[in-house]
Amino acid sequence: MKNLLNYKSIEINEKDISNFKSEREFTHLAFELSRETGIYLSEISCIMPREEGFTRDEAILSAHLVRVSKLFLVVIEQSSKNRQEILNIFARLIYESLINLMFLLKNDSKEIFDSYVKYSLQEDKRLWNRIEDNIKERGTVELPIEKRMKRSIQKNFELGEIELSAVDENSKAPWGDKSIYQRAKDLGLEKMHLHMFSGQSHSIHGNWNDLIFYHLEKKGNYFIPDFDWNDARPQGLIAQSILATEALVLYFERFDIDIKEKVLKKLDSLRKRLIKLNHLHEDYLIQKET
Repeated sequence: MKNLLNYKSIEINEKDISNFKSEREFTHLAFELSRETGIYLSEISCIMPREEGFTRDEAILSAHLVRVSKLFLVVIEQSSKNRQEILNIFARLIYESLINLMFLLKNDSKEIFDSYVKYSLQEDKRLWNRIEDNIKERGTVELPIEKRMKRSIQKNFELGEIELSAVDENSKAPWGDKSIYQRAKDLGLEKMHLHMFSGQSHSIHGNWNDLIFYHLEKKGNYFIPDFDWNDARPQGLIAQSILATEALVLYFERFDIDIKEKVLKKLDSLRKRLIKLNHLHEDYLIQKET
């Protein structure tokens, strides 16, 4: 926690920002605040309620923060290289992880966590069944590779504290009985979902929208390949950092430790600075258009 409490916060000076001449200056500030967010993510994920470590459910929550902190590292790296195309892809991954984390925190129960793990293990159960079917079809003993694969699958179930027979591999229901959109709606984030999840699907899947905007150039009646990278923009960096900060507040409120109020104060400051930068950037865009 030393780095978290002593980290020098990035200042948002409205007077200096009013003199910005380009959007890249806003992107630079958004980059610095993303880096600050990433440090908070990694630091808070390591806070354990007991010396021995986490229970399974606590570990799921902490691991979401670890995952997002690693994704933030990639975002920071690609932002420094000015590659918006890559940022779009990782924005979707970060958003989904944060929605899942916040949904688990809000609907904290053994049933919800079991549902999450069972859904995650469906493919393991399908693979187990395929291995068993192959053995029966051959009418011989297990091959060495099959033994290793089954041991690996069994370990996943043991670590997840779920019995193999408890997973219905044919179930089409999402975990928690809610789709990612429904989980976002449950959190009051359905408006953000349209942009952060649905909008970024183009970048994840390489849809026409992504191809024409980032990877092709129109020349008369034809198209030519476009290998230039698009400039990183601040909106996505700011939005995902705000959401990450809100998730961190929900997460940290679970803990009863001496420095709780200090950490929550740091998170509140970060969120306010992110929102302020977002408003100032929007003002800049409006002035630019007039």
